[in-house]
Amino acid sequence: MKPVVIDNPGDEKVVLQLDNDPVIELEPHQTKALEVKFGKRKITVNNGTPEEIYLDPEKDYLINPTRETYYIEHKIYFTSDEAKEEYLRYNKDELESEVEGMKVTGKFKKIENQLVITKQWKYGLDDPAKNSIKLLMSNRNRDNYTLIKIHRREDLENEIASETARFLMEEFEKQRNEQGQ
Repeated sequence: MKPVVIDNPGDEKVVLQLDNDPVIELEPHQTKALEVKFGKRKITVNNGTPEEIYLDPEKDYLINPTRETYYIEHKIYFTSDEAKEEYLRYNKDELESEVEGMKVTGKFKKIENQLVITKQWKYGLDDPAKNSIKLLMSNRNRDNYTLIKIHRREDLENEIASETARFLMEEFEKQRNEQGQ
């Protein structure tokens, strides 16, 4: 038995069952971490057709019963402004992504229609992303570090909208201050 995270970002209640285990109910916008048996399993969502899945005991998972869209963000932190400039000189295209039709700065990978998502992130759905990282003496010999976070589509869209509004307000304030008003 190992924990898995089951997420329901939708507006409808979700009922699922793994083999003959007890039924799991998730209310709208609810996430649960549950201990389950790993290996070959059959999962049934909302009394639909059972689907076979394999949960490798060596890995961790997010179960996505509604098959919603998620994004994996590779957030890069630089040890200096010079390191950032050097990285951007050769990798600028890597740091531009499309999120739901919007061009954004950042490295995002879209995950669509997956029932089971293998964990590859450090920061989970409701974990805030860090604005900076602390470098210890033992890890200062690199120019950049990458932390990985998973986002629900809707959460990421809201975050982008909020950042865009903040940027526009800052630009408006700058222009107003330059005009002396």
